[in-house]
Amino acid sequence: MPQSTNLLDFQPLQLWPQSLPAIECDGLVISGFNRVESIQSASSLEKTIHDCYPKLTLPELARIYGLRSQVKMESLCELYQLKWNENLRSTLGTILNLPPDFQNWISQKNMGARDLAPLTWYLTNNSLESIEFLLNGLVMLDANKNLGAQILEWTLELLEMHTDPDLLLPKKNTQFWYNAIYKLRYPETNERDKQREQALQKVSLPKNMKAQWQRQGDLVNLKVEFSCSNKNDLTKKIQQLENLKEKIQWNPTS
Repeated sequence: MPQSTNLLDFQPLQLWPQSLPAIECDGLVISGFNRVESIQSASSLEKTIHDCYPKLTLPELARIYGLRSQVKMESLCELYQLKWNENLRSTLGTILNLPPDFQNWISQKNMGARDLAPLTWYLTNNSLESIEFLLNGLVMLDANKNLGAQILEWTLELLEMHTDPDLLLPKKNTQFWYNAIYKLRYPETNERDKQREQALQKVSLPKNMKAQWQRQGDLVNLKVEFSCSNKNDLTKKIQQLENLKEKIQWNPTS
């Protein structure tokens, strides 16, 4: 039987193998919390945690921090290549107050402290209830890390700008939601994008050639697709592209 009944049960996402006994260190059961047998670790508490769980996400570290045990957070974070400072402390404190489903989403997407900085900042002066729709939407749509982090940041900024929350509600999928939030956050840029697209529609494209503007963050790219049947056809298409570039409105003005 484990000699200690004190469990460092931070709800780790990694399941402890059934074939292994519990691991104890400094009077704390580190893993295998429901095992009958246990072995003592000769390493430090922090090293034992790292040995048992080589990869921990921020919510898992936050839950360890929240247990207020004798774990030395600075030493533990160093093992996970993280610098223990006020920034990280604030981030972990914020995570502790988030709904379990959203904590799991953060873990699944491997969000970092920088990704969560807007959330930590927002909740300093605002209630969690005011953004339940945002957190629930990111979980419900299973937003990927990049789009999710951007939706999170822009939505919080828009709320601080007193935007009607009804305009910020989740859409039918993550990309639609991202696009809607982007238009609200950067209305002037969105208008220029519309002008580019309208101007492009007026350009007479060669047969079997398609073109469309695509925005990726701050970058706007023109995507051109065409097919060719032989070397001569390819040469012809390249020449057509040369002629086309002079007709494109690259930087529209209002």
